Amino acid sequence: MSKPPTESLGSEAECAEIAKTNSNGNLRIAALDQVTSQHLIDDIARNSIGSNLRIRALQRVQTGDVLQEIIATDEDPRVRVAALQRLAELDGKFELLTGEFLTKQLAQEAWTMRLATIELIAQQVQMQQMGPAQLVATALLDPVEEVSKRAFAALPHSRDSEQIARNSVHPSVRIAALEHIANPDVRLQICLEEGFEQVQKKACEGLGDVGLQDLFNADVAEALKVHAVEQIEQFPLLISVARQRLEYEHGKHALLRLRQALHNALASQSICPYCNGSGKGRSGGTLAGGSWGGGSWSHRCEHCDGYGHLAPRMESEQFEQRVINTIAEVLPLSPSEEQLARQVLGG
Repeated sequence: MSKPPTESLGSEAECAEIAKTNSNGNLRIAALDQVTSQHLIDDIARNSIGSNLRIRALQRVQTGDVLQEIIATDEDPRVRVAALQRLAELDGKFELLTGEFLTKQLAQEAWTMRLATIELIAQQVQMQQMGPAQLVATALLDPVEEVSKRAFAALPHSRDSEQIARNSVHPSVRIAALEHIANPDVRLQICLEEGFEQVQKKACEGLGDVGLQDLFNADVAEALKVHAVEQIEQFPLLISVARQRLEYEHGKHALLRLRQALHNALASQSICPYCNGSGKGRSGGTLAGGSWGGGSWSHRCEHCDGYGHLAPRMESEQFEQRVINTIAEVLPLSPSEEQLARQVLGG
């Protein structure tokens, strides 16, 4: 791109006219650079045919009223955002960024304008010159996710998290709000009332085993209960779910979790040097210098428990019986339940 000409383009009035109406962008820039009268600069910022030129001109506007006019009337959201940011730069001089003015900007159709406004409101709230009501309302209701997220992030001390976690129009914002809610009763209520699966899953995390038990008894989707099984911390609840709900996917998942938990408890933490923790052995190979030479990974490692740990190897049927016995120690299994458990454990 050629550089704007540096020679004089005429009087200031002529330069202002070029800056407003000429079709050549470089010429418009050169003309603006030769204008020094404030009223002509203001006129260019209002009326130039080029949005970029209007943005360039408004960086030299010194009058709050002109900037407010541009914010209210310019057809290009980029220009309105630039004018708002320029007004913020000059606010110490004009004190025009009142709560009423900023709240009005949140009604702008352009989401970029609302986002820029939220940034300014966040500063005002931080300086305690505005309350957080507009941030809360935006986090709850703004139709654009990015604006809603930024409004929530700007809230001091994550206040109003429960209201936003329950009622924001954006699932991602509800999930973000849940990060700040520790009360398991509130999380359980949200989990039961929520209609979006990802929010429900987030809410069920941190319930504790008492809250999880209530969730298992509730009328919620099976996928949520399977996810809840992953949150169980204590053996008694894991055993209870595995014992009582084997006909459901979450009961089967609990049984498999119990199997893995028991295996981890039985196995030594020493990694088997023959299979390096994989549980698989090489056929036709030898251990030399700490590594296998030749052969292929085709069978179960004969030197460990089959899971990569140096613990006494336990055959599959023995291990299944160990799992079933562990359940039966707390809640006895009927013959049909034991048969179902074996089917699940056997894959």
